[in-house]
Amino acid sequence: MKNSTCYTLVAYIVLLVVFCNNQGVYAQNREKTDSIKAILANNNITEHNKLELLSAIAIITPSPEEALEYAKKALAIAKEENNVALIIDNYHAIGVAHRMRGDLKRSLENLFVSASLANEHKYPQKVAEAYAEIATTYANNNDLTNGAIYEQKAIGILRTLNDTLQLASSLLNAGYTNYSLGKLDDAVTLYNEAETFFKKRNAPIGSAYVIGNRALVYWKKGNYKAAETDLLKSIAMLETLEDDYGIADYQNQLGNLYTETGQLEKAVTHTLNGISLAKQLGLKEQIRDASLLLSKLYSKKNNYTKALEYHDLYVRYKDSIENATNTKKMADLRTAYEVSLKDKEIIVLEKEKLLNKVYIAIALFLLALAVVVLLYFRQRWKNT
Repeated sequence: MKNSTCYTLVAYIVLLVVFCNNQGVYAQNREKTDSIKAILANNNITEHNKLELLSAIAIITPSPEEALEYAKKALAIAKEENNVALIIDNYHAIGVAHRMRGDLKRSLENLFVSASLANEHKYPQKVAEAYAEIATTYANNNDLTNGAIYEQKAIGILRTLNDTLQLASSLLNAGYTNYSLGKLDDAVTLYNEAETFFKKRNAPIGSAYVIGNRALVYWKKGNYKAAETDLLKSIAMLETLEDDYGIADYQNQLGNLYTETGQLEKAVTHTLNGISLAKQLGLKEQIRDASLLLSKLYSKKNNYTKALEYHDLYVRYKDSIENATNTKKMADLRTAYEVSLKDKEIIVLEKEKLLNKVYIAIALFLLALAVVVLLYFRQRWKNT
Protein backbone atom coordinates (compact mmCIF):
# COMPACT_ATOMS: atom_id res chain seq x y z
CA MET A 1 0.00 0.00 0.00
CA LYS A 2 1.66 3.18 -1.16
CA ASN A 3 0.64 6.77 -0.52
CA SER A 4 3.68 9.02 -0.97
CA THR A 5 1.64 11.69 -2.72
CA CYS A 6 -0.69 12.11 0.24
CA TYR A 7 1.93 14.41 1.78
CA THR A 8 1.74 16.67 -1.25
CA LEU A 9 -2.04 16.62 -0.99
CA VAL A 10 -1.98 17.71 2.62
CA ALA A 11 0.33 20.63 1.94
CA TYR A 12 -1.73 21.57 -1.10
CA ILE A 13 -5.07 21.79 0.64
CA VAL A 14 -4.10 24.69 2.86
CA LEU A 15 -3.74 26.84 -0.26
CA LEU A 16 -7.22 25.82 -1.37
CA VAL A 17 -8.96 26.44 1.94
CA VAL A 18 -7.28 29.83 2.31
CA PHE A 19 -8.13 31.14 -1.15
CA CYS A 20 -11.38 29.33 -2.00
CA ASN A 21 -13.32 28.03 0.97
CA ASN A 22 -16.44 26.96 -0.92
CA GLN A 23 -17.80 24.78 -3.71
CA GLY A 24 -16.02 24.30 -7.03
CA VAL A 25 -12.62 25.15 -5.59
CA TYR A 26 -10.48 23.67 -8.30
CA ALA A 27 -12.52 25.04 -11.18
CA GLN A 28 -12.63 28.42 -9.46
CA ASN A 29 -8.85 28.40 -9.18
CA ARG A 30 -8.61 27.85 -12.93
CA GLU A 31 -11.12 30.62 -13.56
CA LYS A 32 -9.34 32.99 -11.19
CA THR A 33 -6.02 32.23 -12.84
CA ASP A 34 -7.49 33.06 -16.26
CA SER A 35 -9.05 36.25 -14.89
CA ILE A 36 -5.75 37.40 -13.39
CA LYS A 37 -3.97 36.67 -16.67
CA ALA A 38 -6.48 38.90 -18.45
CA ILE A 39 -5.72 41.73 -16.00
CA LEU A 40 -1.97 41.19 -16.48
CA ALA A 41 -2.44 41.72 -20.21
CA ASN A 42 -3.38 45.34 -19.43
CA ASN A 43 -0.27 47.44 -20.00
CA ASN A 44 -1.54 50.17 -17.68
CA ILE A 45 -1.10 48.28 -14.40
CA THR A 46 1.71 49.35 -12.09
CA GLU A 47 4.77 47.19 -11.51
CA HIS A 48 3.69 46.58 -7.90
CA ASN A 49 0.22 45.42 -8.99
CA LYS A 50 1.87 43.19 -11.56
CA LEU A 51 3.97 41.68 -8.79
CA GLU A 52 0.91 40.92 -6.67
CA LEU A 53 -0.97 39.39 -9.60
CA LEU A 54 1.97 37.20 -10.63
CA SER A 55 2.32 36.03 -7.02
CA ALA A 56 -1.39 35.20 -6.85
CA ILE A 57 -1.20 33.04 -9.98
CA ALA A 58 1.84 31.22 -8.60
CA ILE A 59 -0.16 30.28 -5.51
CA ILE A 60 -3.57 29.36 -6.91
CA THR A 61 -2.82 27.79 -10.29
CA PRO A 62 -3.36 24.01 -10.36
CA SER A 63 -0.42 23.59 -12.76
CA PRO A 64 3.05 23.20 -11.20
CA GLU A 65 4.68 24.30 -14.46
CA GLU A 66 2.63 27.48 -14.51
CA ALA A 67 3.25 28.07 -10.81
CA LEU A 68 6.99 27.85 -11.41
CA GLU A 69 6.86 30.22 -14.37
CA TYR A 70 4.86 32.93 -12.60
CA ALA A 71 6.66 32.60 -9.25
CA LYS A 72 10.02 33.19 -10.95
CA LYS A 73 8.67 36.30 -12.69
CA ALA A 74 7.20 37.57 -9.44
CA LEU A 75 10.41 36.86 -7.53
CA ALA A 76 12.47 38.96 -9.94
CA ILE A 77 10.15 41.96 -9.47
CA ALA A 78 9.94 41.44 -5.71
CA LYS A 79 13.74 41.59 -5.49
CA GLU A 80 13.81 44.79 -7.53
CA GLU A 81 11.25 46.34 -5.18
CA ASN A 82 12.89 44.81 -2.10
CA ASN A 83 9.47 43.45 -1.12
CA VAL A 84 10.63 40.96 1.52
CA ALA A 85 7.22 39.40 2.18
CA LEU A 86 6.66 38.55 -1.48
CA ILE A 87 10.27 37.43 -1.93
CA ILE A 88 9.60 34.90 0.83
CA ASP A 89 6.24 33.89 -0.65
CA ASN A 90 7.63 33.31 -4.13
CA TYR A 91 10.63 31.27 -2.98
CA HIS A 92 7.99 29.23 -1.15
CA ALA A 93 5.84 28.92 -4.29
CA ILE A 94 8.86 27.85 -6.35
CA GLY A 95 9.67 25.19 -3.76
CA VAL A 96 6.12 23.83 -3.84
CA ALA A 97 6.08 23.80 -7.66
CA HIS A 98 9.37 21.88 -7.82
CA ARG A 99 8.05 19.29 -5.40
CA MET A 100 4.89 18.80 -7.42
CA ARG A 101 7.10 18.30 -10.49
CA GLY A 102 9.09 15.65 -8.61
CA ASP A 103 12.27 17.74 -8.22
CA LEU A 104 12.61 17.35 -4.46
CA LYS A 105 16.14 18.71 -4.07
CA ARG A 106 15.29 22.00 -5.78
CA SER A 107 12.10 22.11 -3.76
CA LEU A 108 14.04 21.97 -0.51
CA GLU A 109 16.63 24.50 -1.67
CA ASN A 110 13.94 27.11 -2.29
CA LEU A 111 11.89 26.27 0.78
CA PHE A 112 14.93 26.63 3.02
CA VAL A 113 15.63 30.05 1.50
CA SER A 114 12.02 31.00 2.24
CA ALA A 115 12.30 29.75 5.83
CA SER A 116 15.62 31.48 6.40
CA LEU A 117 14.34 34.85 5.14
CA ALA A 118 11.12 34.50 7.14
CA ASN A 119 13.16 33.77 10.27
CA GLU A 120 15.48 36.68 9.63
CA HIS A 121 12.66 39.17 9.06
CA LYS A 122 10.40 37.90 11.86
CA TYR A 123 7.50 36.39 9.91
CA PRO A 124 6.51 33.46 12.17
CA GLN A 125 3.51 32.54 10.01
CA LYS A 126 5.69 32.24 6.92
CA VAL A 127 8.32 30.29 8.88
CA ALA A 128 5.65 27.78 9.90
CA GLU A 129 4.36 27.50 6.34
CA ALA A 130 7.88 26.87 5.04
CA TYR A 131 8.54 24.25 7.74
CA ALA A 132 5.29 22.47 6.85
CA GLU A 133 6.28 22.33 3.17
CA ILE A 134 9.81 21.18 4.05
CA ALA A 135 8.27 18.37 6.10
CA THR A 136 6.14 17.37 3.13
CA THR A 137 9.12 17.29 0.79
CA TYR A 138 11.23 15.17 3.13
CA ALA A 139 8.30 12.79 3.62
CA ASN A 140 7.79 12.50 -0.14
CA ASN A 141 11.40 11.35 -0.26
CA ASN A 142 10.64 8.71 2.41
CA ASP A 143 12.74 10.63 4.94
CA LEU A 144 10.21 10.46 7.77
CA THR A 145 12.75 11.48 10.42
CA ASN A 146 13.42 14.92 8.96
CA GLY A 147 9.78 15.18 7.92
CA ALA A 148 8.63 14.65 11.51
CA ILE A 149 11.15 17.20 12.82
CA TYR A 150 9.81 19.96 10.59
CA GLU A 151 6.18 18.98 11.15
CA GLN A 152 6.65 19.45 14.89
CA LYS A 153 8.43 22.76 14.33
CA ALA A 154 5.54 23.99 12.19
CA ILE A 155 2.88 22.78 14.63
CA GLY A 156 4.74 24.36 17.56
CA ILE A 157 4.70 27.77 15.88
CA LEU A 158 1.14 27.46 14.58
CA ARG A 159 -0.26 26.64 18.02
CA THR A 160 0.92 30.09 19.10
CA LEU A 161 -0.74 31.83 16.13
CA ASN A 162 -4.34 32.34 15.15
CA ASP A 163 -4.27 30.27 11.97
CA THR A 164 -6.27 27.11 12.55
CA LEU A 165 -6.39 26.21 8.84
CA GLN A 166 -2.62 25.95 8.51
CA LEU A 167 -2.49 24.18 11.88
CA ALA A 168 -5.13 21.70 10.71
CA SER A 169 -3.12 20.96 7.57
CA SER A 170 0.06 20.41 9.58
CA LEU A 171 -1.82 18.11 11.96
CA LEU A 172 -3.07 16.16 8.95
CA ASN A 173 0.51 15.91 7.72
CA ALA A 174 1.71 14.72 11.13
CA GLY A 175 -1.09 12.17 11.12
CA TYR A 176 0.22 10.66 7.92
CA THR A 177 3.76 10.48 9.33
CA ASN A 178 2.45 8.54 12.31
CA TYR A 179 0.48 6.31 9.94
CA SER A 180 3.64 5.63 7.94
CA LEU A 181 5.53 4.78 11.14
CA GLY A 182 2.80 2.33 12.15
CA LYS A 183 1.46 4.55 14.95
CA LEU A 184 -2.09 4.15 13.77
CA ASP A 185 -3.93 5.32 16.89
CA ASP A 186 -1.77 8.46 17.08
CA ALA A 187 -2.50 9.08 13.41
CA VAL A 188 -6.26 8.92 14.01
CA THR A 189 -5.96 11.28 16.99
CA LEU A 190 -4.19 13.86 14.83
CA TYR A 191 -6.66 13.39 11.98
CA ASN A 192 -9.57 13.93 14.35
CA GLU A 193 -8.07 17.14 15.74
CA ALA A 194 -7.45 18.40 12.22
CA GLU A 195 -11.03 17.55 11.23
CA THR A 196 -12.36 19.58 14.18
CA PHE A 197 -10.53 22.68 12.96
CA PHE A 198 -11.60 22.15 9.36
CA LYS A 199 -15.25 21.88 10.41
CA LYS A 200 -15.03 24.98 12.61
CA ARG A 201 -13.61 26.94 9.71
CA ASN A 202 -16.15 25.50 7.25
CA ALA A 203 -13.43 23.98 5.07
CA PRO A 204 -15.04 20.91 3.45
CA ILE A 205 -11.98 20.20 1.34
CA GLY A 206 -9.94 19.69 4.51
CA SER A 207 -12.56 17.33 5.89
CA ALA A 208 -12.49 15.38 2.62
CA TYR A 209 -8.77 14.78 2.97
CA VAL A 210 -9.13 13.75 6.60
CA ILE A 211 -11.73 11.15 5.57
CA GLY A 212 -9.51 9.90 2.74
CA ASN A 213 -6.37 9.62 4.85
CA ARG A 214 -8.21 8.08 7.78
CA ALA A 215 -9.51 5.46 5.35
CA LEU A 216 -5.91 4.36 4.85
CA VAL A 217 -5.66 3.63 8.58
CA TYR A 218 -8.79 1.44 8.36
CA TRP A 219 -7.18 -0.33 5.42
CA LYS A 220 -3.97 -0.98 7.34
CA LYS A 221 -5.99 -2.36 10.24
CA GLY A 222 -7.68 -4.79 7.84
CA ASN A 223 -11.07 -3.06 7.78
CA TYR A 224 -11.37 -3.06 3.98
CA LYS A 225 -15.06 -2.20 3.89
CA ALA A 226 -14.64 0.95 6.01
CA ALA A 227 -11.59 1.92 3.94
CA GLU A 228 -13.48 1.49 0.67
CA THR A 229 -16.51 3.39 1.97
CA ASP A 230 -14.47 6.39 3.15
CA LEU A 231 -12.25 6.54 0.07
CA LEU A 232 -15.36 6.63 -2.12
CA LYS A 233 -16.88 9.26 0.20
CA SER A 234 -13.73 11.39 0.01
CA ILE A 235 -13.66 11.16 -3.79
CA ALA A 236 -17.35 12.14 -3.97
CA MET A 237 -16.70 15.20 -1.78
CA LEU A 238 -13.71 16.21 -3.86
CA GLU A 239 -15.70 15.76 -7.08
CA THR A 240 -18.26 18.22 -5.72
CA LEU A 241 -15.38 20.62 -5.02
CA GLU A 242 -13.89 19.80 -8.46
CA ASP A 243 -10.52 19.07 -6.87
CA ASP A 244 -8.90 16.85 -9.51
CA TYR A 245 -5.64 16.69 -7.58
CA GLY A 246 -7.08 14.83 -4.60
CA ILE A 247 -9.40 12.73 -6.75
CA ALA A 248 -6.41 11.45 -8.74
CA ASP A 249 -4.58 10.23 -5.65
CA TYR A 250 -7.55 8.59 -3.96
CA GLN A 251 -8.52 6.88 -7.22
CA ASN A 252 -5.04 5.34 -7.20
CA GLN A 253 -5.49 4.32 -3.57
CA LEU A 254 -8.74 2.57 -4.44
CA GLY A 255 -6.90 0.81 -7.24
CA ASN A 256 -4.41 -0.52 -4.69
CA LEU A 257 -7.17 -1.50 -2.27
CA TYR A 258 -9.12 -3.42 -4.91
CA THR A 259 -5.92 -5.12 -6.08
CA GLU A 260 -5.25 -6.29 -2.53
CA THR A 261 -8.79 -7.64 -2.20
CA GLY A 262 -8.65 -9.37 -5.60
CA GLN A 263 -11.18 -7.13 -7.39
CA LEU A 264 -9.07 -6.63 -10.50
CA GLU A 265 -11.66 -5.01 -12.76
CA LYS A 266 -12.45 -2.35 -10.19
CA ALA A 267 -8.73 -1.89 -9.57
CA VAL A 268 -8.04 -1.24 -13.27
CA THR A 269 -11.00 1.16 -13.61
CA HIS A 270 -10.03 3.34 -10.64
CA THR A 271 -6.32 3.34 -11.42
CA LEU A 272 -7.00 4.36 -15.03
CA ASN A 273 -9.16 7.20 -13.70
CA GLY A 274 -6.36 8.24 -11.38
CA ILE A 275 -3.59 8.20 -13.97
CA SER A 276 -5.75 10.10 -16.46
CA LEU A 277 -6.18 12.99 -14.01
CA ALA A 278 -2.53 12.81 -12.97
CA LYS A 279 -1.44 13.18 -16.60
CA GLN A 280 -3.70 16.21 -17.05
CA LEU A 281 -2.10 17.86 -14.02
CA GLY A 282 1.47 16.71 -14.68
CA LEU A 283 1.77 14.87 -11.35
CA LYS A 284 4.83 12.70 -11.86
CA GLU A 285 4.68 10.71 -8.62
CA GLN A 286 1.07 9.72 -9.13
CA ILE A 287 1.74 8.76 -12.77
CA ARG A 288 4.71 6.67 -11.63
CA ASP A 289 2.77 4.81 -8.92
CA ALA A 290 -0.32 4.26 -11.07
CA SER A 291 1.81 3.00 -14.00
CA LEU A 292 3.49 0.41 -11.81
CA LEU A 293 0.15 -0.82 -10.49
CA LEU A 294 -1.41 -0.97 -13.97
CA SER A 295 1.58 -2.93 -15.23
CA LYS A 296 1.01 -5.52 -12.50
CA LEU A 297 -2.75 -5.59 -13.06
CA TYR A 298 -2.52 -6.13 -16.81
CA SER A 299 0.08 -8.82 -16.23
CA LYS A 300 -2.38 -10.64 -13.95
CA LYS A 301 -5.00 -10.32 -16.69
CA ASN A 302 -2.46 -11.80 -19.20
CA ASN A 303 -2.49 -8.60 -21.25
CA TYR A 304 1.27 -8.43 -21.58
CA THR A 305 1.28 -5.72 -24.25
CA LYS A 306 -0.47 -3.31 -21.88
CA ALA A 307 1.63 -4.55 -18.96
CA LEU A 308 4.85 -3.70 -20.84
CA GLU A 309 3.45 -0.34 -21.97
CA TYR A 310 2.75 0.74 -18.39
CA HIS A 311 5.99 -0.72 -17.09
CA ASP A 312 7.91 1.41 -19.59
CA LEU A 313 5.91 4.44 -18.47
CA TYR A 314 6.71 3.60 -14.85
CA VAL A 315 10.45 3.38 -15.55
CA ARG A 316 10.39 6.67 -17.46
CA TYR A 317 8.73 8.55 -14.60
CA LYS A 318 10.70 6.73 -11.92
CA ASP A 319 13.96 7.87 -13.48
CA SER A 320 12.73 11.46 -13.75
CA ILE A 321 11.90 11.78 -10.06
CA GLU A 322 14.53 12.36 -7.43
CA ASN A 323 14.23 9.68 -4.80
CA ALA A 324 15.93 8.23 -1.74
CA THR A 325 19.38 8.28 -3.38
CA ASN A 326 19.29 12.04 -2.78
CA THR A 327 18.33 11.71 0.88
CA LYS A 328 21.88 12.46 2.07
CA LYS A 329 22.11 15.60 -0.06
CA MET A 330 18.67 16.69 1.09
CA ALA A 331 19.51 16.03 4.73
CA ASP A 332 22.63 18.13 4.21
CA LEU A 333 20.37 21.01 3.19
CA ARG A 334 18.69 20.79 6.57
CA THR A 335 22.09 20.75 8.31
CA ALA A 336 23.31 23.71 6.26
CA TYR A 337 20.13 25.65 7.05
CA GLU A 338 20.37 24.99 10.78
CA VAL A 339 24.09 25.77 10.82
CA SER A 340 23.31 29.01 9.01
CA LEU A 341 20.73 29.88 11.67
CA LYS A 342 23.25 28.97 14.37
CA ASP A 343 25.90 31.12 12.72
CA LYS A 344 23.49 34.04 12.71
CA GLU A 345 22.78 33.46 16.39
CA ILE A 346 26.52 33.35 17.10
CA ILE A 347 27.07 36.57 15.16
CA VAL A 348 24.33 38.25 17.19
CA LEU A 349 25.83 36.95 20.44
CA GLU A 350 29.30 38.06 19.41
CA LYS A 351 27.95 41.53 18.59
CA GLU A 352 26.23 41.63 21.96
CA LYS A 353 29.46 40.57 23.70
CA LEU A 354 31.43 43.20 21.80
CA LEU A 355 28.88 45.88 22.70
CA ASN A 356 29.01 44.77 26.34
CA LYS A 357 32.79 45.11 26.30
CA VAL A 358 32.48 48.58 24.77
CA TYR A 359 29.90 49.58 27.38
CA ILE A 360 32.14 48.30 30.17
CA ALA A 361 35.16 50.15 28.76
CA ILE A 362 33.15 53.37 28.50
CA ALA A 363 31.84 52.92 32.04
CA LEU A 364 35.35 52.35 33.39
CA PHE A 365 36.62 55.36 31.48
CA LEU A 366 33.86 57.58 32.85
CA LEU A 367 34.45 56.24 36.34
CA ALA A 368 38.16 56.96 36.07
CA LEU A 369 37.42 60.42 34.69
CA ALA A 370 35.01 61.07 37.55
CA VAL A 371 37.70 60.06 40.08
CA VAL A 372 40.28 62.35 38.44
CA VAL A 373 37.84 65.26 38.40
CA LEU A 374 36.89 64.60 42.02
CA LEU A 375 40.54 64.49 43.12
CA TYR A 376 41.28 67.65 41.15
CA PHE A 377 38.50 69.67 42.78
CA ARG A 378 39.31 68.18 46.18
CA GLN A 379 42.93 69.35 45.85
CA ARG A 380 41.80 72.81 44.77
CA TRP A 381 39.47 72.98 47.78
CA LYS A 382 42.36 72.10 50.11
CA ASN A 383 44.61 74.77 48.52
CA THR A 384 41.98 77.41 49.13
